[in-house]
Amino acid sequence: MESVKSHSAVAMLDPYFDHPAEDALERFLLQQCQEDELEAVETHIIGCESCITRLEDLEFQITATKLALQELESERSAREAAKQQHFWKSWFTIPTLSWAAGAACLALALLAAPRFVPANVNLSAYRGLESPTVPEGRPLDLHLNAADLAEGRVGVEVVDSNGSELWKGSANIQHDQAEVVVPRITEPGAHFVRLYAPAQDDGEGRLLREFAFDVQ
Repeated sequence: MESVKSHSAVAMLDPYFDHPAEDALERFLLQQCQEDELEAVETHIIGCESCITRLEDLEFQITATKLALQELESERSAREAAKQQHFWKSWFTIPTLSWAAGAACLALALLAAPRFVPANVNLSAYRGLESPTVPEGRPLDLHLNAADLAEGRVGVEVVDSNGSELWKGSANIQHDQAEVVVPRITEPGAHFVRLYAPAQDDGEGRLLREFAFDVQ
């Protein structure tokens, strides 16, 4: 009788007398046990096959739960990234483009437009007389006075003040005028436009007329 009472007292004092509870095993796996609980669980599972099996099953469940949570987090991140991508696509899609963005684009276009729109320039003075001024960095739509020159195709050359060729092309003389569009000139200073007769087999055509202008 005394032995039975002693056994019952030990069981009451030691919560791990039979088997550790599930939460105790979970704390053991997660390394969250207090020192006395850790010692009791370790002492028990050393000789308990069933608790070792419980630990293995519990470890599998914890691992599976962690993987599931990681997968859910990855899916959430992917959804957030897709939302952001859709937001920026819709922001820059007409007609959902905001008025503010549209106004900004229009302002940029207006600022950039002069650099691409040719400037109309009428040249009628010969070299040595007063030279007209043309804008720097813009294409030039030149209207050249070709009075007294025969109608037809002529060569056109643009040179700087040193005579270095900047551009070469051709134009048609019609109604005493030759018209030609010249690419942007970015070098300020004096420049000249020369008209040449069609090239002959023995070399370059003769110079017909020369015009001067200043780039500023």
